[in-house]
Amino acid sequence: MVPSLPFEHERDLIADDAAVIYTHRPWTELPKLLSLHNPGQVWYSPDCIVIHQGSRSFYLIHYSATKRVLKARETTEQLGIKPGWSVGSCARRIWQWIGHTQTFNRHARQWVQPGWHFLACKPGRYDTAALYDIRSAYYTLLTYANGLEVYPTKTGIEWAVCSGKAWERFQQALNAVWHNKPLRNSLVGTAWGGDGIATAWCRGKRIQIPMKPGPLRPLAALIVRSTFELCAEAFTQTNAVYAHTDCVITPSGTPPQCWTAHGLDYKTEATGQTDIVACGVYHVGEKATLWWNKGARWPLPIQPPPLPKHLLHHDWL
Repeated sequence: MVPSLPFEHERDLIADDAAVIYTHRPWTELPKLLSLHNPGQVWYSPDCIVIHQGSRSFYLIHYSATKRVLKARETTEQLGIKPGWSVGSCARRIWQWIGHTQTFNRHARQWVQPGWHFLACKPGRYDTAALYDIRSAYYTLLTYANGLEVYPTKTGIEWAVCSGKAWERFQQALNAVWHNKPLRNSLVGTAWGGDGIATAWCRGKRIQIPMKPGPLRPLAALIVRSTFELCAEAFTQTNAVYAHTDCVITPSGTPPQCWTAHGLDYKTEATGQTDIVACGVYHVGEKATLWWNKGARWPLPIQPPPLPKHLLHHDWL
């Protein structure tokens, strides 16, 4: 099935059910446009647009996502799994192949209440500072997991025993995705799944479809919450002036000892003169973010959120 496309010269067929789109049109506007030319539903993701027609689907991959999508497909195929046409769909198929779910999810939402990412920013210029970053934070914590099911207890958390086959496949998947950053991060995101309403298009009209939860929300929530806490601890311990998810910038030049204490590998990304403007807008030594290089200079401070009273990562790391 090759759908009707209003821009035939801007696509390159790479499979019976997929094509790469070379277009400078706004990506978010294409689903509505495509739905006017094709029956069925048109779904959007950062990697690809999916046109569903009955039991058949066709995938349009954005040219900028081609490399990461094909790499995710290759990694998924190495596990003997039929891959999808986006990084997220490959990750979801890996979880399906692992074949384990945890349906009790109430505590998972409580674990992520402090926030998905620890953010803090004190704009200013510093004669010298150091940027420290945990290597593969989410993936590393996944490798520390003692099971696929995790529950809260009065004294901490408890891991439940899963089948030997599921655990073996989980370990195989971790080994396979090690060199694929987008896919290994997507494993955590797809384990949590979707929240709220997804938007699709049909005959030019927007439709809303409830999103489905992932198979292992508590595990994903524990990974995210623990990363949040580790970043917060490092921010306080090093007197940092900037923090984002799994990295800190500190004028003291003191490495985060709390990361070392938990056996986490980290790297010194950069050192030197520092200019912090806002979240995602800074330069440290020779390292500068995209928006700093583009000239963004409007300071936007972010006060660090308070830490939860009970730190979950102390219960299992």
